[in-house]
Amino acid sequence: MRVGFTGTRRGMTEDQEAAVFAHLTRLRAAGAEYMAHGCCEGADRQAHDIWRGLGGSIEFCPGDEDQEAWIDEVIQIEDIRPIRIAPGPAYLERNHQIATTTSVLVAAPRELQETRRGGTWATVRYARRAGSTVLLCLSDGSVRREDSDQAQLQLGSA
Repeated sequence: MRVGFTGTRRGMTEDQEAAVFAHLTRLRAAGAEYMAHGCCEGADRQAHDIWRGLGGSIEFCPGDEDQEAWIDEVIQIEDIRPIRIAPGPAYLERNHQIATTTSVLVAAPRELQETRRGGTWATVRYARRAGSTVLLCLSDGSVRREDSDQAQLQLGSA
């Protein structure tokens, strides 16, 4: 099982980060080894730290040169060899790649309700169309699970 992550550049709230931690822990315990993320400041990097703390491997999918520079720093600090560094496609293409190559997408959007703008929500829409399970970890700490059959199950606070 491969996990994808997308989230707000503003960083997760404390409650949201706790929900993401709980779900990434469950996914790791269920055998997920790899997590792909877009290397953005904020939530992507918070999720990176959680996943690495759980012993998981990272697939970096940078969208620009600044994100590639951050990867170089991470590799030196953490003394890791990344599984793969994507060649740096445009942001929307990169988000599509993350959403369509993972079976579970964990998303940490800033907004409580879906919006038409923004990379996090675009990635969620790509994952839905690809038939992936989406775990929406919202800023208030609640989690909404959307399975590939589009059924939504309220999981409550983490």
